[in-house]
Amino acid sequence: MSMNTKRSNAESRAAPLPYLPPVLVPEMADLCSALVSRAALRDGALRFVYEPLPSGGTPAATLGVEVGGFLFGVEFATLDFLAAHEALEGADIGHLPPAVRLAAIEMVLQPFQDALEAALRVTLTPLSSAETPTDWLEPSFHFVFDFSHADGRRWAIGLRLRVAAAAGGRWLERRVLAALPQVWRNPARESWQVATTLLAGGMRVPLGLLNGLAPGDILLPPEYPAKDGQLFLALGNDCALRLSVSGHEATVVDRTSLFFDGRSSAVSSDDNNPSATPGQGALVDSAALEVTVHFELEKKLLPLSELESLAPGKSFALGADPLSAVTLTLNGQALACARLVDLEGTLGVQITRLIGTSRHD
Repeated sequence: MSMNTKRSNAESRAAPLPYLPPVLVPEMADLCSALVSRAALRDGALRFVYEPLPSGGTPAATLGVEVGGFLFGVEFATLDFLAAHEALEGADIGHLPPAVRLAAIEMVLQPFQDALEAALRVTLTPLSSAETPTDWLEPSFHFVFDFSHADGRRWAIGLRLRVAAAAGGRWLERRVLAALPQVWRNPARESWQVATTLLAGGMRVPLGLLNGLAPGDILLPPEYPAKDGQLFLALGNDCALRLSVSGHEATVVDRTSLFFDGRSSAVSSDDNNPSATPGQGALVDSAALEVTVHFELEKKLLPLSELESLAPGKSFALGADPLSAVTLTLNGQALACARLVDLEGTLGVQITRLIGTSRHD
């Protein structure tokens, strides 16, 4: 038998790809996160569960509502949940006139509407079919609301939320986050801590210069934010909170990146130390490639709850002196210890000790 046998159609057919939910625009993604992380508690419980179902298909019904001056749509893939209501028992839901179906939906969902209005402190105004938009923000997202009423009734209804305008999505997200409590709070989270780094600044340094650093060398950063009363609380390699310093107190200004665009220069303590130069005919001057070096004041472990509270305008006690000695770090790895020096009015960062090598002062 030949080794190059022909595969059957079933074998040659490509394996089905896993379903990937559509990428939501920021307004829809934020609203989705807000809904599934909150619950309304009044005369029962309301729970939103995100389900990454594919979009498309004709909904069984669309209920338009106006909330806070914005238009939203709720699409139902099926109306089977209506049959659970005693007033509709035995009714052929699929053959009800559209206006009757919408009236039935409003009747069945009235307890849900009452609970949501009370929790969000808003008024939900149902729209007629003629008033309901057909042009929605895409893509939408599907979720299930699990509603338990005090009288024992319970529904788990799948629906798709449609938003007519991005501003409406942002408005509803703010209302949900401000008014509804979190669904679940992990008691262990109070002991969780996040590693942060307090930075005095940073600079771009060529690899050739960095590789040749020795104790006594002085880096000349184009700017040194700590000198101007500004620090950074780094939460990672590229995200940080900008801090304004006054005395021994720091105040959160805003969120920023950790990209320091200023190019570097240096004063060497060894004039005989040749600088790195590319070889003849080199296509890439690796020594000239630049990396960002940070000037680290201290590392801090902050409780997660405290880190969450660091909104712009929030002040807290500062433990480090903004102009004290620093550690030079690259991608979080300590390279050298350094101190600040004054070169005729120009601030310099002088290497005092290299870390992790045999080259010590």
